[in-house]
Amino acid sequence: MLNQEFVFALLQASLTGAGLVMAVYALVIPLLSRVFVERAETLTKLTRELGEISEKMDITDSKAIGKKAERLSEIGNEMSTKIFYPRYLSIGFSLIFTGYIISTLISLQILADPSASASVQLDGFLVPLVALSTIGFGLFGGLSIKDTYLVLKKEFDETKKRFGKM
Repeated sequence: MLNQEFVFALLQASLTGAGLVMAVYALVIPLLSRVFVERAETLTKLTRELGEISEKMDITDSKAIGKKAERLSEIGNEMSTKIFYPRYLSIGFSLIFTGYIISTLISLQILADPSASASVQLDGFLVPLVALSTIGFGLFGGLSIKDTYLVLKKEFDETKKRFGKM
């Protein structure tokens, strides 16, 4: 049986977490078109580099083949991360938000009727659910920050170039 003060703290954390998920999602959505443009430009650049490497590849030089094969593998890995829709925006944040809402409901049930919730062992699910949701929020929030950073850095560099010419 969890202490009521601890359950109340978990309730606050769950509500705050759900609100933060909605806030991050609301901040990232307006930037999505720019994230997609940045990904498309990166894919175009990588495709161009892939073509240049394959055109210049000398099949008689084994050292050069090894180095170029390594770079081709890096390009392939980078392309595979850029080609898909950012999954953290759909299933990732949906699961995290659902986790926080379920933990909120469990907390409310425990606070409303501690004896009934003890018979169902709801408190055994509460702490792991809040912990998993928080860890997921940290991971997916980091991914959204990374995408946002890349877009804003690119826009800053373009603005600097444009005004640097004046």
